[in-house]
Amino acid sequence: MNGLIISDSAPLQMRFSASLWQITKQPADLASSSRHALDLVKTNKNYQIMICTYPLDQHIQELFDYLVTNNISIPVLFTASNQDLALLYHLIPKSKNVSVISYEKDETVITNTINRLLRIQNKTSTDLPPPKYKKIKINFFKNIPLASHDLYIQCFEHFFQKIFSASQPLNDALLDRYSGYKYFYVKLNDFPAASYHLIKAQTKDDSLTQESESMQTELFILAYHSLYLGICQFGLNQLSIKLLETCRRIITSLALKTTLKNYLKNDWDIEPTQAKHSLYLALVSLSMLPHMSFTANKKHQDIFILASLLYDIGQLPGEFKSPPNETPHPQNTLDLIKAIDNLPSEIEKIILQHHEESDGSGFPMGLKHNMINPLAQIFIVARRFTESICNLGQDDIDYHIVIESLEQYYHQGYFKLAIEALKNGLGE
Repeated sequence: MNGLIISDSAPLQMRFSASLWQITKQPADLASSSRHALDLVKTNKNYQIMICTYPLDQHIQELFDYLVTNNISIPVLFTASNQDLALLYHLIPKSKNVSVISYEKDETVITNTINRLLRIQNKTSTDLPPPKYKKIKINFFKNIPLASHDLYIQCFEHFFQKIFSASQPLNDALLDRYSGYKYFYVKLNDFPAASYHLIKAQTKDDSLTQESESMQTELFILAYHSLYLGICQFGLNQLSIKLLETCRRIITSLALKTTLKNYLKNDWDIEPTQAKHSLYLALVSLSMLPHMSFTANKKHQDIFILASLLYDIGQLPGEFKSPPNETPHPQNTLDLIKAIDNLPSEIEKIILQHHEESDGSGFPMGLKHNMINPLAQIFIVARRFTESICNLGQDDIDYHIVIESLEQYYHQGYFKLAIEALKNGLGE
């Protein structure tokens, strides 16, 4: 096992290589950038120590994200000049397997510091509890005058350093200090409220319609994740209802900005999976409405958007990991959404019946097509189509084949009309 030195300075690379050689009797691997270091770590996950020199480049967060994701625990020594040391201390957390030192120190001090990190690493268990923080992309904090909650950066493994306190002013110059990071983090309990604050600031003055499809999609992911995490933690409270309304507004705006087929071509990277299902399901349903036999209005649009967002919350808690099953989660969902005032009764019917099938083989009541609410029949077809396209890679999707498979099951009543509306909505 050897060490990894990340520096764009050849003299510093040589100096720390010499220090490591004295201790480990192994040659160190040298990386001129964090991207280069990431490639090396992917081929050698057994480094004894990593030494990073300041300034840190823009890809340093990718490197540490990879370490965290793959549970790779490597002690890190961050180094800087005497002049930059104070700033580096501010960025780096105080922890046993992370240390900060000036590279202007003499050789003995540097060697002793490396030795201390290696001894601690040999004694420290890597079986640590998961971090209780949630990440938010830094670009959401642009043009935000004040931090609504404490903000952290993830420096290494499970260690987070607070960089801004709640109500502390923010500006571009301050944010530029952290240009090497992709995310800020907030505490788990603060995530729903912090996200709502950011989204509200980003969409004030009816500016949502001016945002790109990409930005609207990112806003939706943040709002949806906050909504469901908030429900997991606190139930369907007033903040969750505000986030639900925010999701509805974003979907309405997206549906006006693009066609379903054009939007689906992008194969958006949307996590958690349920967020992608809900967004696609809402857009599929909205594309079908103009082609149904009745005259659809804004109320119908809101019904299908809200049903798409709420239909499976009865499977919570469990952060988007619980697989669908034939438990009475439709009824559980209805019990949860009682907290929402003036919710149209049609949403309740859709949610209760969204697992029914045309031939009576569904649940929870085993209804046949003539007993299923017409709007629920539209929703069922949209849900089955959405599940099919989400389970396939975009390169593998043939809409004709997906629709033909659905036609075998849905050829009666409003189900048949919904299939035709789906074809028209896709422009097939």
